[in-house]
Amino acid sequence: MVRGVLLFALPILICTLGFQALLVFSENLRVNFLTGEHPASGAPFLVAAGTGIPRGGEVSPTLLERFSFLWFAVDVLVTAAIAVVIAWFLRIGNAWVPSLAATAAVGLLLVTASSSPPVPIWSFGFAFWIYWIVAFALTSAIWTGLELYRARSKPS
Repeated sequence: MVRGVLLFALPILICTLGFQALLVFSENLRVNFLTGEHPASGAPFLVAAGTGIPRGGEVSPTLLERFSFLWFAVDVLVTAAIAVVIAWFLRIGNAWVPSLAATAAVGLLLVTASSSPPVPIWSFGFAFWIYWIVAFALTSAIWTGLELYRARSKPS
């Protein structure tokens, strides 16, 4: 039981938490400081709203007024649940490698991205959320293939 939590559930939860935090931070940075747009950030659900450029005597809301911890937690749990289903379907015993690989790959893509995602899907954050799900599925399939290759019987 403890081994399953440490090797299966914990890496998925930690990596989805890290990825969602990076996604919201980078999208918030892009929206509020680089482009001055007014869209919302977070994926798959709305987590934060952009402040945009303050007009006249209006006071821009603070980060805590723009950020919803409840919806952030929902985002993390939904993403983790999808990843758990993918990992369970592929019968992965150790999810550290696929979780870290997907987070690193999409995080690197996110950090180096321009103001628009490489493939426009609904919004900037939603596109990168889809990328993480696909990257996790691909790295999980590759990891499963490597595990099966190592486990096959060697001819004597």
